[in-house]
Amino acid sequence: MTSPAEAIVRPTLSKGDPVTIASSPHSSDGSDASVVSAEGLVVSLKGRRITATVGETVIVSFSDAAALYHSEAVVEEAAANRLTVRLSEDVARVQRRDFARIYVELPIVYLVARSTGRAAVQRGTTIDVSAGGAAIRTAGDIAAGTPLPFVLRCDDELEIVGVARVIDSTEDRRGRFRQRLRFEQLRIVDRDELAGWVFRKQVKPR
Repeated sequence: MTSPAEAIVRPTLSKGDPVTIASSPHSSDGSDASVVSAEGLVVSLKGRRITATVGETVIVSFSDAAALYHSEAVVEEAAANRLTVRLSEDVARVQRRDFARIYVELPIVYLVARSTGRAAVQRGTTIDVSAGGAAIRTAGDIAAGTPLPFVLRCDDELEIVGVARVIDSTEDRRGRFRQRLRFEQLRIVDRDELAGWVFRKQVKPR
């Protein structure tokens, strides 16, 4: 593997799970994808930032509630916006510091799907942030399991764009809501940038 990490048993991937395909764990040319079939790992690419060929080694990245994982994979079939890859038996787990959490208030903008099929732009404030997810405070309830496309502005130089999923939502005594989010679709380079930002904040808090 290209990054120093602990070899662990690969978590089970299921149909529909989000993954990222890239040329390396820290590549900025990754392509968001979703699992079409876990057997043989067939993935449907959602972007055109990477063009893979048969026999090429790529990095498949995915996450669960605990960590982010990278696995080398060999491309066995390549079609328009769809790849079949063979995963390595070894998986690299992102270092623990990358999922360190800090308490910080940042503006977050997200989209909530309406029953009409249209999406509404909403705004909230973070309570805490890590490279794996965040807790946010909002004016309205959001059901657990809801996917939230979001933009998180950390500072003038770092803006993170991705898709999170709501783990749970609770109401406080003031009628405000607190949601816990897991970042499920995030470019590898953005997750690494966010992890570094959180780490720097811990070392040198402002």
